[in-house]
Formats: sequence, structure tokens, C-alpha cells
Amino acid sequence: ITVLTPTGTLGYGFDLDALRRGMSLHPDVIAVDAGSTDPGPHYLGAGEPLCARRIVKDELGHMLEASRSAEIPMVVGSAGGSGRGSMVDWTVNIVRELVRARGHHLRLAWIYADITHDRVKRAIADGGVRDFEAGFPLTGSMVDDSVAIVAQMGHEPISEALAQGADVVIAGRACDDLAIAAFPIAHGGDPALATHMGKILECGAFSAEPFAMDVMLGFLNEDHFLLEPGSLGRRASLKSVAAHSLYEREDPFLQHGPGASVDLSECRFEQEGDRRVRVSGARQVPDPEYWVKLE
Repeated sequence: ITVLTPTGTLGYGFDLDALRRGMSLHPDVIAVDAGSTDPGPHYLGAGEPLCARRIVKDELGHMLEASRSAEIPMVVGSAGGSGRGSMVDWTVNIVRELVRARGHHLRLAWIYADITHDRVKRAIADGGVRDFEAGFPLTGSMVDDSVAIVAQMGHEPISEALAQGADVVIAGRACDDLAIAAFPIAHGGDPALATHMGKILECGAFSAEPFAMDVMLGFLNEDHFLLEPGSLGRRASLKSVAAHSLYEREDPFLQHGPGASVDLSECRFEQEGDRRVRVSGARQVPDPEYWVKLE
């Protein structure tokens, strides 16, 4: 199962020649992350997009043309940056404009990640909220003061939309790696390998040399996956790929996510040729309870 990720964040740019070459390798899906908490809470609270509409529309246009020409689905996670419902609608409207202008016919799915204030306060009362990274407990008054609350979805809602025949999926706040991994998991790929591959792909060619916001491809097999940049001017190396496996992680051996963790303690990286790296050894460890992260 081949996944093409055009860039590390939708709106941050990618090279069109790299996209064309990547499409020549016959990917099964185009999947991109559009969000991050790196810019802080402003975009979630204000309901503003992380990137300019003109840029996002331009990039979505190229991605949509590529996916429709190849007759493969396209997935966008954490729409608009924060994944707030209004940003899902904002992205859906852009896709609809592109579809009308170009005469496409497709099945469009969108998934909201918003959690109501009352639902969160009930969870607090029932002991269903615990501190994850804040360093202090969530209180009802904090919930009342919040303008918007979202939860990072796992792969399941996106996989379900794809199973129902969606050609384009616009998801609200989603785990970066699992938005990329949703298609491979939905099509029988090993969840641990797919999630590890998604973790490396979600930043595009940041896992290549020289690193950039650019096209990256992952090729998922039964017991390993391969990584290769779309541009012939870049290469995947042992250092660049292994380093990105450690990116944004407190524990070098466990990659936590909703419902499960990925154990990377037996992970192996092997160079294949000059531009590809082979990765194996990831193992899924199911959690006894299914938790999602609130933002």
C-alpha cells in the first residue's frame, strides 16, 4: 500500500515536479496533515485558519487533480490547522469550489472533532478526564471559559469514511500519524507499521536530506515499509529517517495514540539504495482503555 504525503502541513508548500514524480510511483492514496498545536491555542480559539485561503486552495487544487486523475482517495487531517468544526466547513467549501470549477464528480466526507462543553463537564464529574500534558487538572470553570474544544481522533472515523466509499475525506482534529495511516489500516495494513510510517510521513520531506516541506512516499509491506522522497533532489537516509522517528516524542521507544501505543524498541532501519530506507520491527500494544486527547 503506497501513501503519498505532499507536504508536512497543508498550506506550507510542495514542489509540483516532486508531486508529478511521486504520482508516477502509483500511490493508493494522497494523505496530508493540515494542523498542529505548535502555533499555540490562538487558531483554535479564534476559529481562524493556520494558512491563507489562497495558498490552501492552490495546494488542494493540485492534490485534487492528482487524486482524480489517478482515481485514488485524498485525506486531509486537522482541517484548517486546529481541526475545529468551522475549519472543517471552511476546507469543505474550498473543495466544493474546486469540484464545481473543474467538473469533478466525487463523494465527499467530512468529520467533526468538536466536543461539547456539557459532554466534557460530565466526563470531569465521572472521572473521565485526566491530565495528559497540561500539568494541572481540568475544571468545569475552565471548560466554561473555553471557546472551542476538540479531541484528536484516531484512524477509525477516517477509515470508516473510506470504507463507505469517500473519494475525499476532510477530518477535524486528528492524530497526525493516524490521519496518514488511516487508508493503509482500512485496507488491511499492519496497524503498528502503518502508524510508524504515518509518524514519519506526516512532516513530508522533513525526513529526507535536504529536509523541506515537500513530497514524501511510504510503501507499506507485510513486515516493513520503505520511505522515499518525491523529488530526485532529495534522499532518505538512515540518519534522516531514524531522527524523524524520534521527533516530538518524550519516549524514544513508545509512540502513544488513542487506543494503542506502538512499541519501537525492536525497530530496524536499513538503507536500500541511495534514496530509500527500509523500516521494520514496530509492534502494536493495545491500551486497556480507549482515551482521546482534548485540546
